[in-house]
Amino acid sequence: MRGALGEKLPEHLVLSRVVFPDSVPRAVAGSADRAALVRLSREAGPRHPSPR
Repeated sequence: MRGALGEKLPEHLVLSRVVFPDSVPRAVAGSADRAALVRLSREAGPRHPSPR
């Protein structure tokens, strides 16, 4: 997927990681728990190096 996106987008817009959770974590109010999504992303594994 990075290759296909890299052909059409500038390098800084290409995603460094894509995570497909089984379900979206929810907050008490029922909205998406963004902090939990960040934790899922970090636990998913290494990122591709950011362009310098």
